[in-house]
Amino acid sequence: MKSFFSGLLLFTLVLIIFGYGTSFGTEIDFSDVRNPFKFGTSGKRLLKKGDDTEKKTVQKGEYKVGLFMIKGSKKIVVINDKRYTEGDKVGKYLIESITLDHLEISDGTSSRRLEINEIFR
Repeated sequence: MKSFFSGLLLFTLVLIIFGYGTSFGTEIDFSDVRNPFKFGTSGKRLLKKGDDTEKKTVQKGEYKVGLFMIKGSKKIVVINDKRYTEGDKVGKYLIESITLDHLEISDGTSSRRLEINEIFR
């Protein structure tokens, strides 16, 4: 048992002397990653000004498609911060179908396919 511990000690000293004790495995550079525990605006801005993905303001009479959620047979879409399911009416539009990446609506004469963050009237 004594030889095991002396062998382990010798192995540890060899690792420390040759510099292998500083890191094991793959090193990852986290210098450009925002610290989730530090509040403020010190992190990089993910959205640049002028991007289409930037937050759009909804005018009166407009509807903004938010989140799509499907759990089992329950399909939900969030439009203007309200939940809707297939068959519900939003203004003059009827929600025909909800998928994970788009929404199909109809006003009785034509159908439209909408994706997340799209605004319609």
